[in-house]
Amino acid sequence: MASMATTWFRRRTTVVTLFAVLATVSLTAQDTTLQYRWTKGDHLKYRLTTQTDVVMSGIPGMGEMTVATTQTQVQDMVVTDVGADGAATIDVKVESMKMDVVSPMGGSMSYDSTSPTPPADPTVAQAAQILGAIIGETMTMVIEPTGAVRSVTGATKVKAKLDKAMGSTGTTDQLGLGNLMNDDAIKGALGQSMASLPKGAVKPGATWQQEVRVPTPMSTMISTSEYAFKGVEQLDGREVARLATTIKTRAEGTGAMGPMTVKVEPGAGTGEMIFDTKLGRVLRSSATTSMPMSMTMSMPDGNSMSMQAATKTQVTYEILK
Repeated sequence: MASMATTWFRRRTTVVTLFAVLATVSLTAQDTTLQYRWTKGDHLKYRLTTQTDVVMSGIPGMGEMTVATTQTQVQDMVVTDVGADGAATIDVKVESMKMDVVSPMGGSMSYDSTSPTPPADPTVAQAAQILGAIIGETMTMVIEPTGAVRSVTGATKVKAKLDKAMGSTGTTDQLGLGNLMNDDAIKGALGQSMASLPKGAVKPGATWQQEVRVPTPMSTMISTSEYAFKGVEQLDGREVARLATTIKTRAEGTGAMGPMTVKVEPGAGTGEMIFDTKLGRVLRSSATTSMPMSMTMSMPDGNSMSMQAATKTQVTYEILK
């Protein structure tokens, strides 16, 4: 009897295990539709953290040095309308901002828009006045279910407020920053935060691409991301899709920054995105990219100075509970 019971138990365990394996295969191999899902009145908050380390060499008397900048934004998003095609109209504003800069040339600088105490350092106070002009200003974007940003409006109003805050420092146009503060530039920046998703259902292993163009003071940067769908899994009680990202960047021609000619070399990076398949929204995305560049400038004595820089950028975008 004991032998029969043992045999029955082993067979039952084998069958249960087999069904568990088949169920797992079914979950990971099934077709999945990845789409943003919006409801009028949705109110979301995301934290965008950007860590940039620039290693520079070639500056006379300075040797190799590193400038590290960390910027953290809390973005407030309110869905004001959803069209019949699923495209959502969303008001986006920067609710708060923190910035820390560590440089061997100018020491350290720290700014926090949530601090109740005005900065004592004059340099930080000026930065606070300029950056504070962005806080609380609303821009409106229209985003498709695939994550494609159809349009952005409101950048002109923010630019005017920035120009006023900058005062004697010069306008954004005079400083070569004007092309960063228009609707197309903001559209490109927001497009990098939103995952590009395929229109139809996909299986694990499927890949697709997204190209985003972002104007900069130097030249237009073109970022091409290839997404790879790894499959669906359970994470903290949610059904999520995991996407791996391979990133390539390049500049459109050679640019200039003041008296310097700037040549940006092709860059590369990798990232990961976790997408809630039921709610239809990004839970977390991260990416790390590296990009080299060289800068040359003519000196008053007729000689030229050449500098090199290697930029490493880590970006994290995550929903706040």
